[in-house]
Amino acid sequence: MLVRGASLETYRRGGEPVCSLYHNNRNGTFTDVTEKAGLRSAGWGMGVAIADYDGDGYDDILITGYGRNFLFRNNRDGTFRDRAEEAGVLSRGLWSTGAVFLDYNRDGRPDLYISRYVKFDAGKPVPRSAQCQYKGLGVFCGPQGFQSDPHSLYRNNGDGTFTDVSVEAGIRLAHGPAHGLGAIALDYNNDGWPDIYVGNDSSPNLLWRNLGNGRFAETAVQANAAFSADGLEQASMGVDAGDLRNRGLLDIFVTNFSGQGSELYLNSASHVFEDDTWRAGIAKVSLPYLGWSANMADFDGDGWLDILAVNGHVYPEVDNQPVGTSYRQKPLLFRNLRNGTFESIGEQIGAAFEKPRAGRGAALGDFDNDGDLDILINNIDGPPTLLRNDGFTAGTWLQVELVGKVNRDALGARVYVRSGGITQMREISSASGYLSSSSRRAQFSLRDRPQGEEVRVVWPGGATDILKGVKGNRLITVREN
Repeated sequence: MLVRGASLETYRRGGEPVCSLYHNNRNGTFTDVTEKAGLRSAGWGMGVAIADYDGDGYDDILITGYGRNFLFRNNRDGTFRDRAEEAGVLSRGLWSTGAVFLDYNRDGRPDLYISRYVKFDAGKPVPRSAQCQYKGLGVFCGPQGFQSDPHSLYRNNGDGTFTDVSVEAGIRLAHGPAHGLGAIALDYNNDGWPDIYVGNDSSPNLLWRNLGNGRFAETAVQANAAFSADGLEQASMGVDAGDLRNRGLLDIFVTNFSGQGSELYLNSASHVFEDDTWRAGIAKVSLPYLGWSANMADFDGDGWLDILAVNGHVYPEVDNQPVGTSYRQKPLLFRNLRNGTFESIGEQIGAAFEKPRAGRGAALGDFDNDGDLDILINNIDGPPTLLRNDGFTAGTWLQVELVGKVNRDALGARVYVRSGGITQMREISSASGYLSSSSRRAQFSLRDRPQGEEVRVVWPGGATDILKGVKGNRLITVREN
């Protein structure tokens, strides 16, 4: 699934098709089935979140966009129907960006959080100001100075509809601008309740702590995850969470504007984050790049999560002046050195990582079922890029797919795999990176062992299943009892 945007000219004429759907032919190729699937709606697409929101066992598709959202309910026959308006998530007139399905009240039904960017009327010219300058170049205006629409939390009613509970849940208590982009769900404090982290462009990031009673408290400043290490607002784009140190704690990675460097927030036992970007070796490398998708995954199969940053500038004008950056930029892949530092290895793994692109979103998944994670990058002003991971798996792999009883996608569940002296943890989520949704399979390396010593699944609510001596090099499915 690839989301499609629009230009102002085409938007005024009704917009472009908001997405394209490609069927995996299981032979290394894909077939465009967009028309056949009934995904003909036009507009200005921004992001995607995928989940089985109605619990029928089939994935549904939410597309956020400028002016409205689209909720494509799966008809279970290869076709979809847009039900955003009747479901109560249309958001007409708003600029919706990041979205994530999560079961915030643990009733088994996937709820929905949607972030908003800025108040913007495509029919009115924007007055020129200092925000329309970049290193002496006249460019389109940034978000500073724009008002932001409030973000929204929607409770799943269990009948195919949602209710906006933003006020009663405390989401509307956030102060100041919040130019929302990437949004993820994560249990950062290990209390069993899913929290929400939002990267905001040129405004403080948000960390909504789930209080377990239907309400949230905004705790990004207290948790040291709102600003850079020197206390500055960043132009945060993409966000992801993962256990980078195999300690059972979720860390956060955020991509930012060129000249700022990406941010790596390491979680602690007290659930206060430490900005570790410079010490980890990420800041210096990422400084010239304008980052979008941020993804954590074990790309080399050594049992430790690595970091992907997809890059590309927003101003084509930078190619015309010597300002130290370029419009098209290569992605960055940081290998986890297992000692708290990372090494940029793009130049070591082939031409695919050396080619500059205007990258935006990225989705991870094993499209060829060979045990390693491949990368699909959605580029602006160009075709998408599919990067197949070849020969990178070191040893035995294991993939775990969860099926919940009511929460069919097992959103918020955790999978722990113990093998080779370490315990790896993955948390199941519907969104990651920059306005993107990746495979929900939990992928692990068993390193040089033929089997995992233990696979432990902790379901939302705390029930636990334990499997011993699980053989590797295969996909297993665990169903909630």
